[in-house]
Order: sequence, then C-alpha cells, then structure tokens
Amino acid sequence: MCGDLSAVISGGTSPICYNTSPGTFTATGVERPGLYTYLWYQNGLSMVFTTQTYDPGNLTTTSTFYCAISSGTCLPLNTSTTTITDRC
Repeated sequence: MCGDLSAVISGGTSPICYNTSPGTFTATGVERPGLYTYLWYQNGLSMVFTTQTYDPGNLTTTSTFYCAISSGTCLPLNTSTTTITDRC
C-alpha cells in the first residue's frame, strides 16, 4: 500500500551569505515501514546523491532543493521544495 507514504525535508539555513554553506539537509520518509531510497535535486537537476542526507557545499546563488523518496514498489514521492537565499 503506497498511499500512506509521505516525505519531508529538514535542515538547511536561510538566508546565507555568498559562498557559504546552508548546512546539511535531511529527507525523511514517514508513515510507511521499510527501507527508503533517496534522490536529491538542486535547482530541478538530479544531484545523483542517494543518501538520506545531502550537503550542497558552498552556494553562490539562491538555490532550491528537494528529495524524491520511494519505498519498496511505491513510486517516488517528492518532499516540499526548500529555497536557500543569498542575502549578503
């Protein structure tokens, strides 16, 4: 049953200064037991990182992040998008 799967993203600090790191993001699949798979996206492009956490390193522009999470045979579900802004 895939209808119970939901996904959330946490972490990251915004705003940040130019060429600094927002820190580490964590994606969490909830409401469904089992193993999860992860695929991180930055500005809509796959980052080919497949771990539960993702550290984008230093950023020089405003960037958006989300993670596609799947469990078992369920199709991937995207977390909400987190925007990190460059304000310094």
